[in-house]
Parts: sequence; structure tokens; C-alpha cells
Amino acid sequence: MRKLTVILMSLLLVVGLGSCKKDNGVKGPNNNGNNGNGTATTEQNELPLLKFDFKTKSSGEVISKDIIDHEAKIGREATKLTVGTDDKGNPVEAPAFVNTDLTIAGVVYMPKLKEQRSVNIYAFANEKLGSCPKTIAMLKEVGFDKIEDKQFSDKTPYKYGVSSKDDKISVLIMEETNEELGTSISIRFEYKPDLEVKHPFVSTAKDFPDYETFMTKDVDKIKAFEEKLGFREPYKSGDAAKDAAREQRKELWYITKEAQLPNTNFLAVVYISTPTKGKPFIKTILCSIKNEKELADPKVKEWFTANGYGEKFEVSTLNGYAAGFDKTGKTIAFLYIDKENGTVFLEIGAAPEKNSVASQLRLLNDRKELPLSASDFSAKKQLQ
Repeated sequence: MRKLTVILMSLLLVVGLGSCKKDNGVKGPNNNGNNGNGTATTEQNELPLLKFDFKTKSSGEVISKDIIDHEAKIGREATKLTVGTDDKGNPVEAPAFVNTDLTIAGVVYMPKLKEQRSVNIYAFANEKLGSCPKTIAMLKEVGFDKIEDKQFSDKTPYKYGVSSKDDKISVLIMEETNEELGTSISIRFEYKPDLEVKHPFVSTAKDFPDYETFMTKDVDKIKAFEEKLGFREPYKSGDAAKDAAREQRKELWYITKEAQLPNTNFLAVVYISTPTKGKPFIKTILCSIKNEKELADPKVKEWFTANGYGEKFEVSTLNGYAAGFDKTGKTIAFLYIDKENGTVFLEIGAAPEKNSVASQLRLLNDRKELPLSASDFSAKKQLQ
């Protein structure tokens, strides 16, 4: 059952729900109108209930009464749906709420694994991405006042907005046809809680580890640099065998001194001279970034620039990264928020041949890939 639940989590981006029959409009502020026969009136808002602390059974069915009542009032019924196949080719069913007479024909409240940071709710509509006035009207009614047209790095268009009522909630609309459902767009609502930080971001801190010193491969020089910088001290795990193995690999671990913690954005720094693959790089953990939105704060670029990495600076709050090159263009500093557990990392390494942040997303070591293009958000990819 645990394996099935995990599969469901990764497959719930698309549901096969049957054909769509009716094109309903949004004419008024009544978010809960119903004509009494189980189908929605044109005056109600058909969006899912944007409450993200819902409860589910181990099999995925929603058991939170407020959501069950909301979906019943909208006119969608709970049902089991085939969403794809498992690794043996067997059909996988997932719980959803469905009414193919509505503009929003289906909704999936996606269960959350303990190790995941975000909670997602998916909706599927029968409008087109380039012309979805009813969907946009419904989104504005619930607080998405500004929906912007954007493009993934592969130039595929999408729409994106952040709730004016709670900036931890975002919406992403992309074109994705589901023939069984009869819908043309998928709508992802994502709730990401703020991360725990030690202190506010320090834009003036000159605290980066030095990549040039690192690439001399001289352990004594690296140690001397850290001692002179003064922010960090050597870290030992307490496991003699593990520490000996790290020393043999010339892998140096540093942790920020308690007294210096308010003055730096780093919690820890690791010099990785002999990675399992790829070129040597420096990996760090940050302690002062609480969410993706903060990456776009000018203070982050100011910090990168102060430490020599302000060239070709680039930020993506959607993908959760900020990056910049040094003046030579040969070294990149890449800051990213792990999309599952929310740990904030910064890595410093040799720039990729294409000299682009997009290339670096695929090349840096020891981390999960971040989404880059439309295909990374595609439900079809989740079914592969």
C-alpha cells in the first residue's frame, strides 16, 4: 500500500475523467451557488477549496469535511479514476472530484509525503491557455489579482500568479490536453510554507569560500583561507572511520562558529575535491533564505556581487534558484532551494561549456534536478 501511495503522489498531475459537455461562465461573486440538482450554476466559483492542511486516507481519499462539503456544493462527486500504470503496466487509480458539466471538470487534492515541503491541489479546465476568461475570473475572485504570462526556458508559454491573500500560495496554468477529460489546461495550486531561518539575510557579508584557493588542491591553503576569513571552523562527525575517509578524499567540512552566525548567510561549507562524478565543487548550506520569493530581493544579487559572482545574474522564483558567474565567466555560484525538503544550498563550481545557468542546472553534482521547461511540469512526464 505504501508503494501504491507513492506512485499516486507522482501520478496525480493528470486524471482521465471523460468528456466535457458544458461551458459555464462566471457572472457573480457567489462562490458556492448550486442549482439544487448537483450541477453548478453559472454564478458560482468552481475552483477547489484552497485549504492545504486537508487529511487523506492512506489510499488518498480526502476525509476533511470542509473539502468534501465544498466539492459537493460545487457539484463534483468523489470517484476513483485511472491515472496511469505502475512499473508493471497495471492500472493505477487515484481519488478525485469530478463533474464533466463544469468548466473546472476535475480536482485532485494531492496527498503530501512527510519529507515533502509543498502541498499541491490540481484542477483541470476546458478553456484554452490563450483564452481562459472564466478561469482567470475565478482566480481573481479568490485572490490571484495578477496573473502573468511567462515562458519556460524552452519558450513554452504558461501563466503564473501569487495569491494576494497569502504569498505562500501560487498558481501555475499550462496547456495540457487530456482527451478523456476533455480539458485543455491544467492548473496547479501550490502551498509552500516558509523555511526556518537563523536570521534575516545579510547582503553585505563577504563570506563565500574561495574557489581559486580550492582548485589549488592544497589542503593547507584552504585551511589557511578559512582561518583568515574567520566565519567557520572545521567540523568532525564524531565517527572516526567516516572522518578518516573524508580526510583521505581531501573533503573538508566547515561549520559556522556560533558567535559568527548572525554575520553570515552560511550554516556550513563542504569542499568536495573528489566527487563521485563531475568536477570538484564547493557545496554550502544557507541559513537565511526563507522562501523562493526572497531570491528575487536585490539583496541577494548584492551579496553575489560583493563576493565576486554578480555577472550574468539570473533568478527564477518558480524554479527556486539564483545564480551568477565570476568576472572570467569560468566559475558559477548557484543557489537553489531543494524542491522536496526545502534545504537551501549554494554550490560553486566550474561553469558549463555553454556558459549558462540552464546548463548548470543539469551539471551540478549531488542534487535533484530542478524543473527547467514545460516538459518538466508535464503530467505526461509523470506517467513515464
